Amino acid sequence: MKEHAEEEPTPREGQLLEWCRQYEQQLQAQANQLADFKAVIEAQREEIERLKDTIAHLKGHRGRPKIKPSQLEKGQPGQEPGAGSSGQERKRAGSEKRHKTAHLKIDQTEILGPTQVPVGSIFKGYQDSVIQELEVQVRTTRYRCERWQTPEGGEVSGRLPEALHGSPFGPRLRSYILYQSYQQHVTQPLIVEHLRELGLDISVGQVNRILTEGKEAFQEEQEAILRTGLAVAH
Repeated sequence: MKEHAEEEPTPREGQLLEWCRQYEQQLQAQANQLADFKAVIEAQREEIERLKDTIAHLKGHRGRPKIKPSQLEKGQPGQEPGAGSSGQERKRAGSEKRHKTAHLKIDQTEILGPTQVPVGSIFKGYQDSVIQELEVQVRTTRYRCERWQTPEGGEVSGRLPEALHGSPFGPRLRSYILYQSYQQHVTQPLIVEHLRELGLDISVGQVNRILTEGKEAFQEEQEAILRTGLAVAH
């Protein structure tokens, strides 16, 4: 019995698949936008707290105390700091070796052997060391949208993902710029300098558009908070 050849999707099925792809792109774009808004909202929260402290300082009040949690156990009366009930010196906080790397995703494994292995040696397995490192690099992608001429003389072509429309920079880079500005309070010239050192071709104007276009509501809220803070301080 001959196997049935895989049937090509009908025009109706193809249309449904295209709608699904469009909805998926829209959902991704909305998720990226929500991430941008979350970063801006967090920056606004930090700015509000900073203004509260400034107002309290101008009124002569004490600001919020910044107390770091103690890392040392309190000794018994009569004991020297850092000494336990047994009189032995306690270890410095954080000096104990932590075994908390089991949950880490291993991206690369390198096997390191001895320089020389004497003849007759017996392999005894491995001694693992998990090392975390930070890698910051620029990724430049060329999207080539296919163009097809239909039998009727029309044209169909591929389309960029919704999150990439209207900007030559990807959503992760835009989110990073927003984070640097609103969360870390880095100035635009320093952001541009930092990105150029990483190898990005970006201008001050492009960074400014990422930080301002579509962010009018947040800017108005920030200015209103600043005006209120200054009015209360006077």
